[in-house]
Amino acid sequence: MIQRLVDSGSPVRVRLRIEARTLPDAPSGNVMGEIVGRELPDEVVVLGGHLDSWDVGQGAQDDGSGCIAALQAVALIRQLGLQPRRTIRVVLWTNEEIGADGAPPVCLPPHRVLVFAGEPCWMHNR
Repeated sequence: MIQRLVDSGSPVRVRLRIEARTLPDAPSGNVMGEIVGRELPDEVVVLGGHLDSWDVGQGAQDDGSGCIAALQAVALIRQLGLQPRRTIRVVLWTNEEIGADGAPPVCLPPHRVLVFAGEPCWMHNR
């Protein structure tokens, strides 16, 4: 609608009322699922994205797209009837912006994480 007004040469004026604020830390949880490996079940490949959004940012692109990519990867593995050698763990992270506090239960020992695709493990292991 705004684009049509601009295209027609009409002046456009927008007023935004943004009420974003920082709240105290609160408990949060990850969503996690896995396909257990057939030969090396204790070796884990982690895929994921963070499912929290940043209301003053890009919304679902921060990082809903990472969640969908991870879910689609395991959906394709299942559809193709594949059983991976190693465990594939999908994690939809929360609280990655504030120190990656959701990552330690998934990315630190006793888990032997071989490969990860997603910010929280990377951020926690810097």
